[in-house]
Amino acid sequence: MGNKKSDYILAKFDVGGIQDYIFATNRLRENAGASYQVTRIMEEFLLESFQEAADEENMEVLLDWKLADRLRLLQDKRMMAEVIYIGGGNAVALFRNLEFFCKVGEKLGIKTAVKCQGVYVAAAYIETDLSDFAADRRRLDREMNEKKNHMIRQPVYSPFPVVEQEDGSHQPITAQIHYETESENVTRVQFQKRNAYKDIVHYKRLFPVLNNGVSYGYPEEMDQLSREYGEDSMVAVVHIDGNGMGDRMNGLLGEYMGYLEGVPIIRRESQKIAGLFENTYHEILQELWDCQVLIGGNGTEEENGIFPLRPILMDGDDFTFICRAELAVPIAAGFMKKLLQIQDSEEKKITACGGIAFVHSHFPFRVAYSIAEKSCGQAKNAWYEEKRQKESAMAVCFLDFQVIKDSEVGFSLKNTNYQKRPYSLGIDENRTRDNSLEALYDVLVKMEEDWPSGRLHKMYRAFLEGGHAMEFLKKEFVSRGYKIDNLVSGRWEDSPLYDALELQGMCRLDLVKNFLNIQ
Repeated sequence: MGNKKSDYILAKFDVGGIQDYIFATNRLRENAGASYQVTRIMEEFLLESFQEAADEENMEVLLDWKLADRLRLLQDKRMMAEVIYIGGGNAVALFRNLEFFCKVGEKLGIKTAVKCQGVYVAAAYIETDLSDFAADRRRLDREMNEKKNHMIRQPVYSPFPVVEQEDGSHQPITAQIHYETESENVTRVQFQKRNAYKDIVHYKRLFPVLNNGVSYGYPEEMDQLSREYGEDSMVAVVHIDGNGMGDRMNGLLGEYMGYLEGVPIIRRESQKIAGLFENTYHEILQELWDCQVLIGGNGTEEENGIFPLRPILMDGDDFTFICRAELAVPIAAGFMKKLLQIQDSEEKKITACGGIAFVHSHFPFRVAYSIAEKSCGQAKNAWYEEKRQKESAMAVCFLDFQVIKDSEVGFSLKNTNYQKRPYSLGIDENRTRDNSLEALYDVLVKMEEDWPSGRLHKMYRAFLEGGHAMEFLKKEFVSRGYKIDNLVSGRWEDSPLYDALELQGMCRLDLVKNFLNIQ
């Protein structure tokens, strides 16, 4: 790199280790508190670092990027840096010189190490003459990927004698949390997460105001998500992510665009995407309240105002939540459908894909999230394949899922020939698709209305044994008045039957009908 005094510094800060940090345990308080901690790094610690560095030099910085309609750094000589945008676990800023960037980065690193142990911040920068914002963004992304690939992750710093270790992380017990009648020994990381949880109500994205200002809450303990209090029930980890956001941004900027024109575009689009996902969640939560999908009968009277789901992360186009198993498909599908409906007047709609991991409530959440993320990736593959074939904007989303039973971990190759997921949903004549979510819904409805659970379990076992067992069972069922062909349209091998059997008892069909407007 050159050392020309005219060069500015375009920098990117990125939070790493988020998955392991947030899902280190199955304690919902810690999961939610950890998520809030991650949000604070970019939206609180970083902005504090900017301001402190500017105050030391008696200079100025622009931090409220959402209200900035233009790039001000070039016109104001007292301004040392300007935040371009914050979102998706990272931030991009423009600096007047390298020295000020290093000062801000150092302060942010210290704050993160002290206040948010367990995650790390990566920083990358490039020198720029401000002539081509689009090209500089691509250069900066390549530089960040290079930095992260070569980073050595440091262990959590804990300069205390080890007297006792936490079972899961094997970190030393160094703090104590006091409750009304008891206390609990915890690690420093757990202590920080629990303290952050006390302030999570300030995380407004996850606590939208519902009609009439009704009071509501989310589960604090995993037992509250169980069908029966205290039992090991099936729950779901759901991950929803926007499609083609990088391509969308690049398309808006074009092949060549300067900073004065490009920065306002990126700011507006970043706010639009974040606002769209937040408004979609708001509407879904309102519908759940209107349908009274709330915890009831599992514990105290206060739980009647608690939703049977726990949002974990809402950042830009990234949304992750944990819920009771039977709510995962309705909420995920309803979210993506509502996302499209809100953009009804838009020609090029923002779409998303979702992945669900159905697991037992004591299954490690870190692994469950990884499975949900991979399922979301499978759904995205289907979206990109369809985009490649159509070569045009598509108002369609895809949903995939994985059911983990017993000791299964990850994706099983067994019976993948019978899996028809991922399933599509959208507003462009989607109901005629063979792989539409409504096709799966139709099979689930017929199973629930016409078939005893014992015969369905027998059918599922036959699937596990292979096609020959299914053909034999088909003949047996016919002799007893049950026709598998009546469950599906066409051949059972080409139908969503296997996926429907896996979902048996884990899908609220009334909510699917309501969210997807099925007549």
